[in-house]
Amino acid sequence: MKNYILIIILGLIFSACSPAYVSVRPSHINIERPMSPSINHVWVDGNWVYSRRTHAYSRNNGYWAQPNRGRKYTQGQWKSNKRGEHWVQGRWK
Repeated sequence: MKNYILIIILGLIFSACSPAYVSVRPSHINIERPMSPSINHVWVDGNWVYSRRTHAYSRNNGYWAQPNRGRKYTQGQWKSNKRGEHWVQGRWK
């Protein structure tokens, strides 16, 4: 019985982390960047976030960030495969 409950819990955790696929990408949204606070800041584009309640992606706004030494930001991007389109979040490397 304990193993059965553990399998259910793990299944829920991993399904919540899996990418959400859509048949069509949302339209591109132009967002005007505010002025940079300094030359040391980099622009971090907003990410698309999937809502399991509405079954749609919405866009978060971008922001200026000051990177830690030796780190670079890789912008997020749309990926496609036979299941559809899904958003891969940007991240610091």
